[in-house]
Amino acid sequence: MNAAFLPSSAINAAAEEAYADFRRAALEHLDTPGATPADIGAATTGFSRGCATAIRFAQLVNERGLVGPDGAVIAPPGSVPITGMALIDPVARFVEGPMHIPPNVRGQVLTVMAEHENRTDFRPLYYGDDPRVTTVRHPGNHVGVGGGYDRHGTAANVLEGVTGYFQQRGVALADVPPDRRHDPARPQHLYTEAYSTARNGDVLAREDGAPVERWRLDDPRQGRIEVRPLTPPAHAIWLRQLERDIGPGLRAAGITPEQCQTLAQACAHRSGQEGVAAPPQRLLLSKDHGRVGWLDSQGRLAEVRIDQALAAPGLAQGSVQDPSLAQGRTPVNGAHSPNAPAVDVDQAPVIEALVRSR
Repeated sequence: MNAAFLPSSAINAAAEEAYADFRRAALEHLDTPGATPADIGAATTGFSRGCATAIRFAQLVNERGLVGPDGAVIAPPGSVPITGMALIDPVARFVEGPMHIPPNVRGQVLTVMAEHENRTDFRPLYYGDDPRVTTVRHPGNHVGVGGGYDRHGTAANVLEGVTGYFQQRGVALADVPPDRRHDPARPQHLYTEAYSTARNGDVLAREDGAPVERWRLDDPRQGRIEVRPLTPPAHAIWLRQLERDIGPGLRAAGITPEQCQTLAQACAHRSGQEGVAAPPQRLLLSKDHGRVGWLDSQGRLAEVRIDQALAAPGLAQGSVQDPSLAQGRTPVNGAHSPNAPAVDVDQAPVIEALVRSR
């Protein structure tokens, strides 16, 4: 019960345990002949607030690197890559601390968003500003994409897609067993847990006929309402410096405040890749307003192309979509519990070739 409303301690403890397991396995690998620190990497996934644990684990790997039993640094902070990350309907309700994806996460990140969930406490984390993130909207509510309900339904489809993603990222995962795979020949049911039901599964109604809500709900016509993760201090520092040094030039070039946030994140990410955490003393904007450049604390020139920084493949900022209109899928008409008659939808296509290695 405490973890439901105060989850941060449990999330941090799980991430610490995962890091300890990773460190133990990495050190054991390095004991084998011919092994080098360049062999070391990790992949991570999670569902719901388990995504917060996956992200915190990646942050720990980025912050600590790998240290031997004698305290010797084997891999410095920022050098151990997370080669795959899949976040299944990421939720961070009541989670404290930054939920940014750290710069050691290399290549594409997959986020699967349940498009038929409208409980306010299950609003998903929004990573559309991060150019590494691809977001896929999938039919179903929160549990319906995360593993509940029908054995061969929507969640099985997600399982196959996420497994394929990790295989493409080079993670040695076996194919999903036949008895766990999505069956497109069966009706695909959608469910909701938003309303109170009788023992027979019928939705309870008030005197005015409105269904009895079990949770706070968002207007389903809006689609999912995304939540921006807390900005880490480094990104906030870069954003302030962008405004101080080149803000007028960016505004003259038509760069919006939201795009400035994306650009600040790109600069912080690039700086982190170079192994320099602190921002430079001064940022410069090219004459064609196409690049942001700086000299880092070690005197090296670095730059970020603005068009590339803003070309995030994720969801557009502030975009909302009526999921009932997406790809001709059937809307959820009325309320249905897991025990009530479900709504059939068109066959949900298997997520395939979502993300390819860069």
